[in-house]
Amino acid sequence: MRRVSPLGALLAGTAAGAFGAWVMDLFFSATKKIAPQLPENVFSPPELQQEREGQTETVARRVVEHLAQRGPLEDTARAGEIVHYVYGATWAGLYGLVAATSRPARSLPGGLAFGTIVWAISEGLVLPLFRLAPWPRASLLRNHAYSLASHLVYGAATAGATHTLLRLGSRPALAALGALWLTRKVPSGVRPVARTLTRRGVGIAIRARDVVEAVR
Repeated sequence: MRRVSPLGALLAGTAAGAFGAWVMDLFFSATKKIAPQLPENVFSPPELQQEREGQTETVARRVVEHLAQRGPLEDTARAGEIVHYVYGATWAGLYGLVAATSRPARSLPGGLAFGTIVWAISEGLVLPLFRLAPWPRASLLRNHAYSLASHLVYGAATAGATHTLLRLGSRPALAALGALWLTRKVPSGVRPVARTLTRRGVGIAIRARDVVEAVR
């Protein structure tokens, strides 16, 4: 594996985490018919809006309307999706720093362990503290199992992507993040092609920057 700077490892993990969050979305889509529901009367949301929102949508609305004072938030579904990807990418950025110096961490078992840690902290502490879900003891075993399975998928996908990006170096991570950012408002039908072209363009720009710095 190439030597990667801490910044490169952070970027590689962040890009891999966004990929892991996307794979997690695929898991949710493929299993939505069998996804267990929370038992009734185990969680009383503090806000009426939460009854028609997902957890990430609630976070997005609170940030926009209460923290930033920029409401009302109209497209809660898109904002919730952004929160989902940011959360997954942030955790994976930290994972990338560890994986850059630890071969076991970037293996499949390491990725599964990472996903389990994210699940345990999220489900056992973060969500209940922010009144987004009940405390673990109020949920049934099947709810915990389904949530853990989704995070294992996220962890495995993140580990695989992180391992690949760290082997290639930090440039692909920078190009991937640049492509995701620059094409976020491109229509979904042409977004894959736009991201491929943008990723190549960002890669060329990075190489050009390196050449200019080397000449100086």
